[in-house]
Amino acid sequence: MSRSRDRIEAPTRGEMLEEMARLSMTAEDRAWLKRSLLDDWRSEDPLGFLEALDDQPWPGRDHHMDELFAELARRDPESLIRYARRTGNSDAWNQLAESGDPRQIMALLLNDPAVPKRVMGHVVSTAMAKDPDFYRGLTFLSNSVHWKDAFAGAASALLSRERVSEYSAWLHDLGESVPAKEAGEAFASLHDDYPGRTEKIADLPDAVRLPAAQFMVAGLRENASDSEMMKVLETLNREDWWGWKEGDSEWEAALERAIGTDFLGMRPIIGRDLVLTVEMQVAGDPDGQPKMSWAEWALRFPDEGAGRLLRDLGARRWVFDLGNNWESEIPKLPDAALRDTAYAEQALFTMDGGENEDAWGAILDKIEDESFRESARARIEGERKRWAKEE
Repeated sequence: MSRSRDRIEAPTRGEMLEEMARLSMTAEDRAWLKRSLLDDWRSEDPLGFLEALDDQPWPGRDHHMDELFAELARRDPESLIRYARRTGNSDAWNQLAESGDPRQIMALLLNDPAVPKRVMGHVVSTAMAKDPDFYRGLTFLSNSVHWKDAFAGAASALLSRERVSEYSAWLHDLGESVPAKEAGEAFASLHDDYPGRTEKIADLPDAVRLPAAQFMVAGLRENASDSEMMKVLETLNREDWWGWKEGDSEWEAALERAIGTDFLGMRPIIGRDLVLTVEMQVAGDPDGQPKMSWAEWALRFPDEGAGRLLRDLGARRWVFDLGNNWESEIPKLPDAALRDTAYAEQALFTMDGGENEDAWGAILDKIEDESFRESARARIEGERKRWAKEE
């Protein structure tokens, strides 16, 4: 006749550590035993050990966790993903990218919207540091919620190493799966002194050229000298890469921000040590080339279409640089339409400087085109009313 026995459960790792703390032993023996228990626990149940570490301020905890993240990324990435998703631990996500198999990690994260945006890009850029051609196999992600992030990681890795021709060829290979906005923004991030940066827009697919031009223009004020701005804008206009259409207010606003004519209507903002006087402006560029004034630049464009917009922007910027020299310099402009634009802008500056209507009205009276004069007056009146409401 058999006799039933009560089942004896093995103590948990935590209970073993608590029992060890009660035993009488030397400090050296206690440290050795604790280290042995922790090593066994980590080896047999890394995820359980990791979760226990979350609640324990043990010595060496951070070191243990970093090693565990790397180990789990290699051995059991699914468990580490669940842990990272539950805890939001950024180090866990980083180790997935840096220590796991990139294709396995990407397959596991393929359509999981809960994954932080930066993770997939980190996986790709880390993989490309080890395998420069890794980006070529990313098309399986093109329908994933993380495609744009993966693409951004690959684009950053390629362009940061100046693999520009390779990048352009890849975009053509991707065809319709290219995320045009992200591709253009990445291209525009090329540093300003990269040889032929603007001209290389021609190598991009048609759908990418416009966003590349727009992002490039948007970064001009903070990252470029006057002459660099002029060159980029002139090249874009000549090749018609910016896709500007008459009445495209969003694009016009981007150009005004780039040149610096968007503050309080059309007043320039000075960005990166831009010059304040005509004398300084024509003195020369850091590379030793003579500087062209914004007025000279404006006169290079026809008074129609996008050329008219650039003429106006150049004239407005030039007037700001004139300072108190405007009375003697504006009449020297050889083009009547450009003179009218300059007077209209100077009238706006004068009004904004606190002068009364007699002062800025006298400047408006110098405008030859009657229709333009009245539209300039209406614009200034509109600005006055808007500012009055804001005060």
